[in-house]
Amino acid sequence: FNALIKESGEVFEILGVDGKILYINEASERITGYKPEERLGKNIFEFYGEEEVIKLKTMLASVINFPKLKVKRDIIFKSKDGQEIVLEFSMQNFLHDPAIDGIVVNFRDITERVEAEQKIIQLSTHDQLTGLPNRIYFEQEIARLSLSAKEGNSGFGIFMLDIDSLEHIKDTLGY
Repeated sequence: FNALIKESGEVFEILGVDGKILYINEASERITGYKPEERLGKNIFEFYGEEEVIKLKTMLASVINFPKLKVKRDIIFKSKDGQEIVLEFSMQNFLHDPAIDGIVVNFRDITERVEAEQKIIQLSTHDQLTGLPNRIYFEQEIARLSLSAKEGNSGFGIFMLDIDSLEHIKDTLGY
């Protein structure tokens, strides 16, 4: 069991109900830049920004109040060298288990996956040549504005512009 935890690509932590880190495996250094002993005994909230602390406190309260619940969220962590990394963060209550007696946290670095997803979204909603939003983006934005106007019992306007002879310019000069 120790060998599996030690060589894992995921960080495993055990927290007290107050958020104090009671155990942490060595993968912590590979992912966060912090050696386990630099975080051990400290409060988990010390290592995250304000918005992320709110998410973490909500997760902790959820698993304490609903012991069978396993909560997952993406959390942004600032590594020891100052880089922001996106963590797929999971938390589960093991207070009932005498061998663990804490909140089990595990996380892994998903920064590359998130960046790839954002790039795919950008490519699908923007023109590659100009970087301007395309028709897909326009339709998504209209849907979002329509929903927002309906929920807020308000309206919005659209201004459309047509350029004469644009097809001729594209045919002779290119896009």
